[in-house]
Amino acid sequence: MQDSIHAEDQPLNEEALLLLVATADLPELERRQRLREWQERSPQHRIALERAREEWALFGEVSDRPLGRADRARLGAQVLLASAMDRPLRAGGAASIVLALLLWGLVATAPDSQVSVVPSVARSEQMQAERAGGPFRSYRTERGEQLEIPLPDGSRVWMNWNTEVRILEKEHEIHVDVQIGDVLFSVARDQERPLVVHAGQTFTYPADTEFAIHSHGQDDAFFQVKKGVLRIASPQQQGQQRLGAAQQTYYLNGVGGSLSETSPRSIAAWRRGQLVFDERPLEETLWELGHFTEQPLRVGQIIDATTEITATFALNEADAALLQLADAHGLELIADGAEAMLVQSIDSRRRR
Repeated sequence: MQDSIHAEDQPLNEEALLLLVATADLPELERRQRLREWQERSPQHRIALERAREEWALFGEVSDRPLGRADRARLGAQVLLASAMDRPLRAGGAASIVLALLLWGLVATAPDSQVSVVPSVARSEQMQAERAGGPFRSYRTERGEQLEIPLPDGSRVWMNWNTEVRILEKEHEIHVDVQIGDVLFSVARDQERPLVVHAGQTFTYPADTEFAIHSHGQDDAFFQVKKGVLRIASPQQQGQQRLGAAQQTYYLNGVGGSLSETSPRSIAAWRRGQLVFDERPLEETLWELGHFTEQPLRVGQIIDATTEITATFALNEADAALLQLADAHGLELIADGAEAMLVQSIDSRRRR
Protein backbone atom coordinates (compact mmCIF):
# COMPACT_ATOMS: atom_id res chain seq x y z
CA MET A 1 0.00 0.00 0.00
CA GLN A 2 2.83 2.36 0.85
CA ASP A 3 4.31 1.94 -2.62
CA SER A 4 1.00 2.71 -4.30
CA ILE A 5 0.58 5.88 -2.27
CA HIS A 6 3.85 7.33 -3.52
CA ALA A 7 3.79 6.05 -7.08
CA GLU A 8 5.12 8.86 -9.21
CA ASP A 9 2.69 8.31 -12.06
CA GLN A 10 -0.40 9.01 -9.89
CA PRO A 11 -1.98 12.48 -9.88
CA LEU A 12 -1.48 14.23 -6.56
CA ASN A 13 -5.21 14.31 -5.85
CA GLU A 14 -5.49 10.54 -6.03
CA GLU A 15 -2.28 10.13 -4.05
CA ALA A 16 -3.73 12.32 -1.30
CA LEU A 17 -6.96 10.31 -1.20
CA LEU A 18 -5.06 7.06 -0.88
CA LEU A 19 -2.92 8.58 1.87
CA LEU A 20 -6.02 9.48 3.89
CA VAL A 21 -7.26 5.92 3.57
CA ALA A 22 -3.91 4.28 4.34
CA THR A 23 -3.40 6.29 7.53
CA ALA A 24 -6.96 5.99 8.87
CA ASP A 25 -6.07 3.13 11.24
CA LEU A 26 -2.94 4.76 12.66
CA PRO A 27 -2.80 6.42 16.09
CA GLU A 28 -3.91 10.04 15.79
CA LEU A 29 -0.50 11.59 16.48
CA GLU A 30 1.25 9.33 13.98
CA ARG A 31 -1.47 9.98 11.39
CA ARG A 32 -1.17 13.74 11.75
CA GLN A 33 2.61 13.53 11.46
CA ARG A 34 2.34 11.48 8.25
CA LEU A 35 -0.15 13.89 6.71
CA ARG A 36 1.88 16.93 7.77
CA GLU A 37 5.10 15.54 6.28
CA TRP A 38 3.33 14.78 3.01
CA GLN A 39 1.67 18.17 2.59
CA GLU A 40 4.91 20.04 3.39
CA ARG A 41 6.59 18.66 0.27
CA SER A 42 5.19 21.46 -1.87
CA PRO A 43 2.24 23.87 -2.15
CA GLN A 44 0.71 21.43 -4.66
CA HIS A 45 0.81 18.64 -2.07
CA ARG A 46 -0.93 20.88 0.47
CA ILE A 47 -3.70 21.83 -2.00
CA ALA A 48 -4.19 18.20 -3.04
CA LEU A 49 -4.62 17.11 0.58
CA GLU A 50 -7.14 19.88 1.25
CA ARG A 51 -9.16 18.80 -1.76
CA ALA A 52 -9.00 15.15 -0.70
CA ARG A 53 -10.37 16.09 2.73
CA GLU A 54 -13.24 17.94 1.09
CA GLU A 55 -14.05 14.87 -1.03
CA TRP A 56 -14.35 12.83 2.17
CA ALA A 57 -16.68 15.44 3.63
CA LEU A 58 -19.08 15.20 0.67
CA PHE A 59 -20.85 12.14 2.03
CA GLY A 60 -20.80 12.94 5.75
CA GLU A 61 -19.42 11.17 8.74
CA VAL A 62 -19.48 7.37 9.07
CA SER A 63 -20.18 6.09 12.57
CA ASP A 64 -17.23 4.57 14.43
CA ARG A 65 -17.93 0.89 13.94
CA PRO A 66 -16.10 -2.00 12.26
CA LEU A 67 -16.51 -1.91 8.47
CA GLY A 68 -16.31 -5.14 6.53
CA ARG A 69 -15.58 -5.47 2.82
CA ALA A 70 -19.29 -5.32 1.92
CA ASP A 71 -19.69 -2.13 3.97
CA ARG A 72 -16.72 -0.54 2.26
CA ALA A 73 -18.01 -1.48 -1.19
CA ARG A 74 -21.46 -0.07 -0.33
CA LEU A 75 -19.88 3.12 1.03
CA GLY A 76 -17.82 3.44 -2.15
CA ALA A 77 -20.99 3.26 -4.27
CA GLN A 78 -22.59 5.97 -2.12
CA VAL A 79 -19.54 8.21 -2.58
CA LEU A 80 -19.64 7.73 -6.33
CA LEU A 81 -23.34 8.62 -6.45
CA ALA A 82 -22.96 11.64 -4.15
CA SER A 83 -20.05 13.05 -6.12
CA ALA A 84 -21.76 12.46 -9.47
CA MET A 85 -24.77 14.45 -8.24
CA ASP A 86 -22.72 17.09 -6.45
CA ARG A 87 -19.89 17.65 -8.93
CA PRO A 88 -20.71 16.00 -12.27
CA LEU A 89 -17.70 17.63 -13.91
CA ARG A 90 -15.20 15.97 -11.55
CA ALA A 91 -15.87 12.26 -11.81
CA GLY A 92 -12.17 11.37 -11.49
CA GLY A 93 -12.06 12.29 -7.81
CA ALA A 94 -15.03 10.09 -6.96
CA ALA A 95 -13.58 7.14 -8.85
CA SER A 96 -10.37 7.56 -6.88
CA ILE A 97 -12.25 7.39 -3.58
CA VAL A 98 -14.07 4.23 -4.65
CA LEU A 99 -10.78 2.63 -5.70
CA ALA A 100 -9.18 3.64 -2.40
CA LEU A 101 -12.04 2.19 -0.34
CA LEU A 102 -11.97 -1.09 -2.25
CA LEU A 103 -8.18 -1.34 -1.84
CA TRP A 104 -8.58 -0.60 1.85
CA GLY A 105 -11.13 -3.39 2.14
CA LEU A 106 -8.74 -5.87 0.49
CA VAL A 107 -5.67 -5.07 2.56
CA ALA A 108 -7.27 -4.51 6.00
CA THR A 109 -6.10 -7.17 8.45
CA ALA A 110 -7.84 -6.02 11.65
CA PRO A 111 -11.58 -6.77 11.31
CA ASP A 112 -12.35 -5.00 14.59
CA SER A 113 -10.59 -1.77 13.67
CA GLN A 114 -12.55 1.40 14.39
CA VAL A 115 -12.60 3.86 11.45
CA SER A 116 -13.94 7.33 10.81
CA VAL A 117 -13.57 8.51 7.21
CA VAL A 118 -14.09 12.24 7.87
CA PRO A 119 -10.89 13.99 9.03
CA SER A 120 -11.07 16.26 12.05
CA VAL A 121 -11.05 19.56 10.13
CA ALA A 122 -13.86 18.51 7.80
CA ARG A 123 -15.81 17.01 10.71
CA SER A 124 -15.58 20.28 12.64
CA GLU A 125 -16.91 22.28 9.69
CA GLN A 126 -19.70 19.78 9.11
CA MET A 127 -20.77 19.83 12.77
CA GLN A 128 -20.89 23.63 12.70
CA ALA A 129 -23.07 23.51 9.58
CA GLU A 130 -25.39 20.93 11.13
CA ARG A 131 -25.84 23.11 14.21
CA ALA A 132 -26.78 25.94 11.85
CA GLY A 133 -29.58 23.86 10.35
CA GLY A 134 -28.13 21.06 8.20
CA PRO A 135 -24.97 19.95 6.39
CA PHE A 136 -23.68 22.24 3.65
CA ARG A 137 -22.94 21.05 0.13
CA SER A 138 -19.73 22.30 -1.42
CA TYR A 139 -19.38 22.81 -5.19
CA ARG A 140 -16.17 23.64 -7.01
CA THR A 141 -15.26 24.06 -10.67
CA GLU A 142 -11.77 23.84 -12.11
CA ARG A 143 -10.21 25.70 -15.03
CA GLY A 144 -12.38 25.25 -18.14
CA GLU A 145 -15.44 24.00 -16.20
CA GLN A 146 -18.85 25.59 -15.72
CA LEU A 147 -21.70 24.22 -13.62
CA GLU A 148 -25.44 24.90 -13.21
CA ILE A 149 -27.11 24.17 -9.86
CA PRO A 150 -30.93 24.16 -9.42
CA LEU A 151 -32.14 25.14 -5.94
CA PRO A 152 -35.27 23.79 -4.18
CA ASP A 153 -37.01 27.18 -4.29
CA GLY A 154 -36.84 27.30 -8.10
CA SER A 155 -33.78 29.57 -8.23
CA ARG A 156 -30.76 28.65 -10.34
CA VAL A 157 -27.05 29.17 -9.80
CA TRP A 158 -24.42 29.14 -12.54
CA MET A 159 -20.72 28.80 -11.68
CA ASN A 160 -17.85 29.90 -13.91
CA TRP A 161 -14.29 28.53 -14.01
CA ASN A 162 -12.28 28.27 -10.77
CA THR A 163 -15.30 28.94 -8.59
CA GLU A 164 -16.40 27.55 -5.23
CA VAL A 165 -19.73 27.94 -3.44
CA ARG A 166 -21.31 26.33 -0.38
CA ILE A 167 -25.04 25.75 -0.04
CA LEU A 168 -26.81 25.23 3.27
CA GLU A 169 -30.53 24.38 3.29
CA LYS A 170 -32.17 25.41 6.56
CA GLU A 171 -35.80 24.97 7.51
CA HIS A 172 -36.80 28.53 6.69
CA GLU A 173 -33.94 29.75 4.46
CA ILE A 174 -31.52 28.60 1.79
CA HIS A 175 -27.99 30.02 2.16
CA VAL A 176 -25.47 30.26 -0.69
CA ASP A 177 -21.97 31.34 0.29
CA VAL A 178 -19.72 32.43 -2.59
CA GLN A 179 -16.22 31.43 -1.49
CA ILE A 180 -14.42 32.58 -4.64
CA GLY A 181 -15.02 33.04 -8.36
CA ASP A 182 -17.88 34.05 -10.67
CA VAL A 183 -21.49 33.17 -9.91
CA LEU A 184 -24.72 34.15 -11.67
CA PHE A 185 -28.01 33.92 -9.74
CA SER A 186 -31.51 33.75 -11.21
CA VAL A 187 -33.65 34.08 -8.09
CA ALA A 188 -37.27 33.04 -7.71
CA ARG A 189 -39.58 34.58 -5.12
CA ASP A 190 -40.13 32.31 -2.13
CA GLN A 191 -41.73 34.07 0.84
CA GLU A 192 -41.64 30.98 3.07
CA ARG A 193 -38.04 29.93 2.32
CA PRO A 194 -36.09 32.95 0.99
CA LEU A 195 -32.61 32.75 -0.49
CA VAL A 196 -29.75 34.38 1.42
CA VAL A 197 -26.55 35.03 -0.55
CA HIS A 198 -23.24 35.64 1.23
CA ALA A 199 -20.08 36.99 -0.38
CA GLY A 200 -17.20 37.90 1.90
CA GLN A 201 -18.59 40.24 4.55
CA THR A 202 -21.79 41.07 2.66
CA PHE A 203 -25.17 39.39 2.40
CA THR A 204 -28.42 39.93 0.54
CA TYR A 205 -31.99 38.58 0.44
CA PRO A 206 -32.68 38.67 -3.32
CA ALA A 207 -36.07 37.92 -4.91
CA ASP A 208 -37.25 38.08 -8.51
CA THR A 209 -33.87 39.28 -9.72
CA GLU A 210 -30.89 38.17 -11.76
CA PHE A 211 -27.45 39.25 -10.60
CA ALA A 212 -23.79 38.24 -10.70
CA ILE A 213 -21.02 38.17 -8.09
CA HIS A 214 -17.30 38.14 -8.77
CA SER A 215 -15.09 37.51 -5.74
CA HIS A 216 -11.34 37.00 -5.21
CA GLY A 217 -11.90 35.64 -1.70
CA GLN A 218 -13.47 36.49 1.63
CA ASP A 219 -12.51 40.17 1.62
CA ASP A 220 -14.09 41.42 -1.59
CA ALA A 221 -17.15 41.08 -3.79
CA PHE A 222 -18.18 42.76 -7.04
CA PHE A 223 -21.96 42.87 -7.64
CA GLN A 224 -23.74 43.42 -10.96
CA VAL A 225 -27.52 43.40 -11.45
CA LYS A 226 -28.90 42.17 -14.75
CA LYS A 227 -32.59 42.66 -13.94
CA GLY A 228 -34.71 43.43 -10.92
CA VAL A 229 -33.49 45.03 -7.70
CA LEU A 230 -30.78 43.86 -5.29
CA ARG A 231 -30.25 45.09 -1.73
CA ILE A 232 -26.84 44.48 -0.14
CA ALA A 233 -26.09 44.70 3.59
CA SER A 234 -22.92 44.43 5.64
CA PRO A 235 -22.12 44.53 9.37
CA GLN A 236 -19.47 47.11 8.50
CA GLN A 237 -21.97 49.65 7.18
CA GLN A 238 -25.29 51.01 8.37
CA GLY A 239 -28.31 50.58 6.16
CA GLN A 240 -28.45 48.81 2.81
CA GLN A 241 -27.21 49.59 -0.66
CA ARG A 242 -29.79 49.25 -3.44
CA LEU A 243 -28.80 48.22 -6.96
CA GLY A 244 -31.13 48.36 -9.94
CA ALA A 245 -30.85 46.78 -13.36
CA ALA A 246 -27.59 47.52 -15.22
CA GLN A 247 -25.90 48.80 -12.05
CA GLN A 248 -22.79 47.54 -10.27
CA THR A 249 -20.76 48.17 -7.13
CA TYR A 250 -17.67 46.84 -5.37
CA TYR A 251 -17.28 45.82 -1.71
CA LEU A 252 -13.93 45.59 0.09
CA ASN A 253 -13.81 44.26 3.67
CA GLY A 254 -17.55 44.77 3.92
CA VAL A 255 -17.43 48.44 2.90
CA GLY A 256 -19.23 49.29 -0.32
CA GLY A 257 -18.12 51.68 -3.02
CA SER A 258 -20.19 53.96 -5.22
CA LEU A 259 -22.67 52.71 -7.80
CA SER A 260 -21.89 52.82 -11.51
CA GLU A 261 -23.72 51.89 -14.67
CA THR A 262 -22.86 48.86 -16.79
CA SER A 263 -24.09 47.14 -19.91
CA PRO A 264 -26.35 44.12 -19.23
CA ARG A 265 -24.49 42.42 -22.09
CA SER A 266 -21.29 42.43 -20.05
CA ILE A 267 -22.86 40.79 -16.97
CA ALA A 268 -21.92 37.09 -16.76
CA ALA A 269 -20.76 37.14 -20.36
CA TRP A 270 -18.65 34.12 -19.38
CA ARG A 271 -21.76 31.97 -19.87
CA ARG A 272 -21.32 32.48 -23.61
CA GLY A 273 -17.52 32.13 -23.46
CA GLN A 274 -16.62 35.82 -23.31
CA LEU A 275 -15.15 38.39 -20.96
CA VAL A 276 -16.77 41.75 -21.63
CA PHE A 277 -15.34 44.88 -19.99
CA ASP A 278 -17.47 48.00 -20.26
CA GLU A 279 -15.53 51.05 -19.01
CA ARG A 280 -13.91 49.00 -16.24
CA PRO A 281 -10.78 50.42 -14.53
CA LEU A 282 -7.55 48.85 -15.75
CA GLU A 283 -6.67 47.50 -12.30
CA GLU A 284 -10.05 45.77 -11.92
CA THR A 285 -9.73 44.36 -15.44
CA LEU A 286 -6.35 42.84 -14.60
CA TRP A 287 -7.69 41.31 -11.39
CA GLU A 288 -10.54 39.67 -13.28
CA LEU A 289 -8.31 38.42 -16.10
CA GLY A 290 -6.09 36.80 -13.49
CA HIS A 291 -8.97 34.53 -12.58
CA PHE A 292 -8.70 32.87 -16.02
CA THR A 293 -4.99 32.97 -16.92
CA GLU A 294 -3.00 29.75 -16.80
CA GLN A 295 -0.81 31.09 -13.99
CA PRO A 296 -2.21 32.90 -10.92
CA LEU A 297 -1.83 36.63 -11.34
CA ARG A 298 -0.84 39.16 -8.69
CA VAL A 299 -1.45 42.82 -9.50
CA GLY A 300 1.25 45.21 -8.30
CA GLN A 301 1.52 48.98 -8.68
CA ILE A 302 -0.39 50.17 -11.74
CA ILE A 303 0.33 53.81 -12.67
CA ASP A 304 -2.79 54.18 -14.81
CA ALA A 305 -4.96 52.02 -12.55
CA THR A 306 -8.16 54.00 -13.19
CA THR A 307 -7.84 54.05 -16.98
CA GLU A 308 -11.15 52.68 -18.27
CA ILE A 309 -11.08 49.56 -20.42
CA THR A 310 -13.80 48.67 -22.94
CA ALA A 311 -13.04 45.39 -24.68
CA THR A 312 -14.28 41.86 -25.34
CA PHE A 313 -11.99 38.84 -24.99
CA ALA A 314 -12.54 35.11 -25.44
CA LEU A 315 -12.71 33.37 -22.08
CA ASN A 316 -10.11 30.77 -23.08
CA GLU A 317 -7.68 33.41 -24.35
CA ALA A 318 -7.15 35.35 -21.13
CA ASP A 319 -3.35 35.05 -21.45
CA ALA A 320 -3.40 36.67 -24.89
CA ALA A 321 -5.67 39.42 -23.53
CA LEU A 322 -3.22 40.05 -20.71
CA LEU A 323 -0.34 40.46 -23.16
CA GLN A 324 -2.41 42.91 -25.23
CA LEU A 325 -3.14 45.05 -22.18
CA ALA A 326 0.48 44.89 -21.06
CA ASP A 327 1.66 46.12 -24.46
CA ALA A 328 -0.95 48.88 -24.65
CA HIS A 329 -0.49 50.24 -21.12
CA GLY A 330 3.22 49.84 -20.39
CA LEU A 331 2.98 46.82 -18.09
CA GLU A 332 5.52 44.11 -17.38
CA LEU A 333 5.08 40.50 -16.26
CA ILE A 334 7.51 39.13 -13.69
CA ALA A 335 7.72 35.58 -12.36
CA ASP A 336 6.37 35.62 -8.80
CA GLY A 337 7.40 32.30 -7.35
CA ALA A 338 7.26 28.98 -9.13
CA GLU A 339 3.75 29.31 -10.55
CA ALA A 340 2.45 32.86 -10.11
CA MET A 341 2.98 36.00 -12.20
CA LEU A 342 3.23 39.63 -11.07
CA VAL A 343 1.88 42.35 -13.37
CA GLN A 344 2.88 45.95 -12.72
CA SER A 345 3.68 49.17 -14.55
CA ILE A 346 7.14 49.41 -16.06
CA ASP A 347 9.29 51.80 -14.07
CA SER A 348 9.28 55.16 -15.92
CA ARG A 349 13.07 55.34 -15.63
CA ARG A 350 13.38 52.11 -17.59
CA ARG A 351 10.98 53.25 -20.31
CA ARG A 352 13.44 55.83 -21.60
